[in-house]
Amino acid sequence: MHSYAYMQNLKKEDRKMKFSKEVVKEFKNMLKENEKDKKIRISLSKGCCGPSFSFDMVEKEIEGDIKVEDNDFAIWVDPAVYDLLKDFSIEFDGNQFFLQKL
Repeated sequence: MHSYAYMQNLKKEDRKMKFSKEVVKEFKNMLKENEKDKKIRISLSKGCCGPSFSFDMVEKEIEGDIKVEDNDFAIWVDPAVYDLLKDFSIEFDGNQFFLQKL
């Protein structure tokens, strides 16, 4: 199961990636409905309209992944994606994930 947030203008060096309480709630619901023992991992995938961020449920993190904790929840992030997202907050509006610049 994938949900996607599309890239926007990215870059800045000294911020930390964040995610909202709504995102945490949605991720927990996804895990509860599917596989409680899995983790959420963010990676970059190729789409028909260009690159997009993919939120996947995985058994375990991949070597080199960065653990990001916010709102008492942890996700695993591909290191290349973390460099792009560390200036953004991941949000959820009830229908889709999106990025908001910090």
